[in-house]
Amino acid sequence: MALVQALPEGPMDIIGDIHGESEALLALIHLLGYSDNGRHPQGRKLVFTGDLVDRGPDSPAVMDKVIALVEAGVAYCVLGNHELNILRGVRKGGNDWILDASAAAIDTDVQHVVATQAQAVRYKQFLNKLPFALVGAHLRVVHACWDHRAMQALAQLPQVGHDIGDLYRQIEGGIVAELETQPVAALKLQEVAAFGSCIVDREWSAHVLPAHARVDMALQMGNPLRVFTTSEEKVAGTPFWAAGKWRMTERARWWEHYTDEVPVVIGHFWRRFNDDARRITGMFGADVFEGVASHEWMGQRRNVYCVDYSAGQRHLERQQAVSDVFHGKLAALRFPEWEVVHDDGSVVAIGAPGDIGRL
Repeated sequence: MALVQALPEGPMDIIGDIHGESEALLALIHLLGYSDNGRHPQGRKLVFTGDLVDRGPDSPAVMDKVIALVEAGVAYCVLGNHELNILRGVRKGGNDWILDASAAAIDTDVQHVVATQAQAVRYKQFLNKLPFALVGAHLRVVHACWDHRAMQALAQLPQVGHDIGDLYRQIEGGIVAELETQPVAALKLQEVAAFGSCIVDREWSAHVLPAHARVDMALQMGNPLRVFTTSEEKVAGTPFWAAGKWRMTERARWWEHYTDEVPVVIGHFWRRFNDDARRITGMFGADVFEGVASHEWMGQRRNVYCVDYSAGQRHLERQQAVSDVFHGKLAALRFPEWEVVHDDGSVVAIGAPGDIGRL
C-alpha cells in the first residue's frame, strides 16, 4: 500500500490517540452514532490518527476493532510512532504486550491484555499497510507533523511492496553513514568520553551536549518516517529526562510556520481537556501547548488542530488513583461540523479553520 493515501470524501469523524483504551473507543464510536459494525446512518466515515495501542489495558481489542472497521471500508488510519516502534521491533512505551510478552514490561505496573502469536502476526501485517498521511483536497490527516520536505522525501521512497521496519533502518543507516564522514562524529565521541555515564544518570545536572544534539537532529529531521510520526524537533532549551536518558532535543511547534490553506488534523501531542484538567507533563520537554487554549486551532492561519486529549495518560491516572473521573479524554473531531466530541459525552464547537490575517 502507498505511504500516502487519499482521505475519503464526505463527512467523517477523526479520532485521536487511543492507546489501548478499548472501552473509551467503543463509547466514543457509539456517541458519534456508529453501529457496532461501524456503519453510520449518514454514511460518515471514521479516521484514526494513529497511536492505537500501548499503555492502556487492552491494545488487542482496539486493534481488532480498528482492523474490522478498516477492512469493512468504513474507517481509515495513519501510522503513529507507537505503531512504527512495533514494526521496527523496538520495545518502547509499553508495547511488550505484542513484542515480548514474556519479558518484563517497561511499564511494569501496567496490567494489560497480551496478544497471541497469531494476533501479533496479523496486527503487524495490518500496520505495515497503513499510510503515513491521508490527503484530501480540503483536509490532511497525519499523526504528528505535516512537513513539505518530509513529504517530498516520502514520495521518493518505494510506495508498494515495502517493509516499514526495513525501510526505516535503511533511511537511518544512510544518515548514520553520512554523519560518520563529518566532524560532528568525532565531537560526539569526545562528548561520550566525557559525559557518557552522565547521560544515563538521572541525578546529573544536565546541560545540552552540542554534538549529541546535532546528531539527534540529523537522525530526526532526515528521516521522513520519524518526522510524520514524531514531529519536527529542535535543540532543547534544557535537557529533559525520558526513557532512561537525558534528551538533548525536544518537540517543536511546527504549526507556527505552516502556511498552506489546507487544514491539518494531528494527534500525538498530549492536550488538556480544559484549562483545569490535570495532565501529565514533563515527558516530552517544553509544553508545546503553553498559551494555547484547550480547544483552539493553532498556527498562523489557525488551521492545525490536535485531537489528542491525553487518553494515553489514563494508565498513569489509574496508578496514581487521581480521581474517579479521567482527566485524559478520547476525542473525535467532526468534519464538516467542526466540533469535538469527547468520550464523556461533552461536545465543543471549535468553529471552522480560517486565516486571521497574521500572515
